[in-house]
Amino acid sequence: MAPGFEMNTQEVDGHAKTACELAEQLRSARTTWDGATRDGGNACGMDITSKAYTAMQDAWFDEIGVYISVLEQLCEAMHTAAQQSGSDDDAAAQALTAGRGGQGVQ
Repeated sequence: MAPGFEMNTQEVDGHAKTACELAEQLRSARTTWDGATRDGGNACGMDITSKAYTAMQDAWFDEIGVYISVLEQLCEAMHTAAQQSGSDDDAAAQALTAGRGGQGVQ
């Protein structure tokens, strides 16, 4: 790894798990909300609000869907970075050692 830069892969992986858990919690909240209130007119007690309520909910679902997607991508990228970091460092050390006739990095 570059001088002056240190990465704790367990900590990165832990933060990735946090992103995964938050995405799942948002997905669960969205599903629960949808099941309980999909018919806006019934949820509010007025049929007139049905179309406006459904449009608002659809927009909210679209917005929260973006957050879920970004958190899932962040989760996957952080897991991958944590897993690859150690193997990249090992490969770099081996390459430097081999390039110096087996003397290692000086």
